[in-house]
Amino acid sequence: LIPDKYPRSRPLSIWIIGWDQNHIGRIIHKKLFRPGGYDIIQDRETGRMRVWNPNSPEDMERIRECKPSPPLIPERMIEKWSWVDKSARIFRSVTLVNGNEIWAFPSTGEAGHGSEVDLIWIDEDIMYPGHVAEWRSRLLRRSGRLIWSAWPHSTNDALIDMVNRAHEAEQAGNSDVMEIVLRMSDNPYLPAAQKAKVIAGWSE
Repeated sequence: LIPDKYPRSRPLSIWIIGWDQNHIGRIIHKKLFRPGGYDIIQDRETGRMRVWNPNSPEDMERIRECKPSPPLIPERMIEKWSWVDKSARIFRSVTLVNGNEIWAFPSTGEAGHGSEVDLIWIDEDIMYPGHVAEWRSRLLRRSGRLIWSAWPHSTNDALIDMVNRAHEAEQAGNSDVMEIVLRMSDNPYLPAAQKAKVIAGWSE
């Protein structure tokens, strides 16, 4: 869905924005650097590891063969860390062996000035919606990309504005701003019975 347009001729500069320092240590570090985002199992036909499917009778019979998925960014790809609080997994930056740098910022701080960035990922809500304009300007010279992942309950003005821009872009036939909706009910790798129970307790 999202085309790969990142340069290979130089290291990338990546910013990640979380609500606060706790969000960086508890959520961002877990998503990127720790195992167990989902369960995997060895496919009997190909011999390769694949996602374990709880809705497959064959996979359910092999539930004891499941393993936690490896980290999205494994330790072998990491050259060095800069920590704010290592015990709480709150990192300031991480440099990968290919030279790419990932910086983590709490939305409660300053927006950041002067840096040229290839990618900015905002996860969930932010404290100051006005910072989004400044973050977008950091992408200008490198023709970078901003990705915002959030639950739909957010009432953040900047996020609502971006959703509206995505709808307008779709109607105009351009892809400068895109909204990609992922629905829990469409996820085939969650137990169907458990999904039904959760959905039954939700409002429309």
